[in-house]
Amino acid sequence: MRQQIPTKEQQQQIVDHILQSNTFKNAPTSIALLKYLSEATFKNTPLKEGVIEIEFFRGDPEAKSNSRVRVNVYNLRKKLATYYDSDGVNDEWKLLIEKGQYGVHFEKNTHNQSPNDHLQKQLVLVSKYLPYGVMVLVLFFSFWWNRPEAISPLWQEFMDSQQPTHLYIGDAFGYRGKTISGNEGWTRDFNINNIEEYLQVIEEHPELKDKTRITDLYYSTRMAEHATYDLGRYFQKWDKELFIKYATNTSFTNIKNGNLIYVGRFYNQNDFVYLFNQFNPYFKIDDKKLLYTNKVTGDERFFKSSNKDLKKDFTIVSKTKTPQGRTQFFFFSNHDIGVMAAVEFFTNTDSLNAFQDRHQVDEQNFTAVLMAEGKERINLSLKEELVVTF
Repeated sequence: MRQQIPTKEQQQQIVDHILQSNTFKNAPTSIALLKYLSEATFKNTPLKEGVIEIEFFRGDPEAKSNSRVRVNVYNLRKKLATYYDSDGVNDEWKLLIEKGQYGVHFEKNTHNQSPNDHLQKQLVLVSKYLPYGVMVLVLFFSFWWNRPEAISPLWQEFMDSQQPTHLYIGDAFGYRGKTISGNEGWTRDFNINNIEEYLQVIEEHPELKDKTRITDLYYSTRMAEHATYDLGRYFQKWDKELFIKYATNTSFTNIKNGNLIYVGRFYNQNDFVYLFNQFNPYFKIDDKKLLYTNKVTGDERFFKSSNKDLKKDFTIVSKTKTPQGRTQFFFFSNHDIGVMAAVEFFTNTDSLNAFQDRHQVDEQNFTAVLMAEGKERINLSLKEELVVTF
């Protein structure tokens, strides 16, 4: 009696069912090879090692050994055996590739079981794989509790950018010459903030030429150490490089090449104040004052810094994106404590998440006015006065 075989349509359905099973879902090579062998069989195409090597593996037609074909077909047979012991245990038909052959053929599944047999088989499988399932759950929850933190949306653009990020330290320009004590020393004059201004003064007062001279010594407070440490550590966490520069040794030509972060005072830093004012529609820094204008009501609000108050320091934190696609992050204050407190706040995961939850900044531009309180230039607290997104 001639053995019954499935129709061509049924054969294709059997192949598709196997390819979509859990057994094959993580076996791309076996999936592709089974597709190829079954299609060739359906078309009555002769299948030999050399043909499979050339057509499927795109191998060398002159190769003397086709071991790759034998190995992969062997693995496919094992995968099919696994399938019929698990996903396909109750399939009506079995797809086979006989040893020494490469075409596929179909036989009735003699191990087709009754519902009770199937249930018992499933219980055996459950008991067999239950310990592994428990282990997977333990690993999952361990990963969940120890999963790496996500980058804050406030810093996302810096971390994703292909442009370099430069950290500019707000230092102070000075020159060498006679000091008020009559000795040789370094002098800070708030009316002279760069080499160009120094040369202009010398030109207007030639008598100072022999009494003063340019020096490569600049002054920065310990704010620079703290801010550099916090920002450097945060960027390193995301494997992002941070290039450190000093404000007195830069120009707009340098500033426009890449993203920037500025930390330091806001007066006598004309370039960075200019950039802040240029991209802030609601705020303007003028000397030692910050003006906020509500565009809807027209109300204005002033924040003024004082050199005499060493316990309170109002701080400006602002992130803006330029039309050229550069991102700018400013940390302005009068004394050290403001910038140190703000940089620490905006590089701490918990405070960043809390700020994000309160204001939903995401990747928007924003400007925040904060009040830092401290003693002996040490930050003790930081309070939000005003946060505006735009």
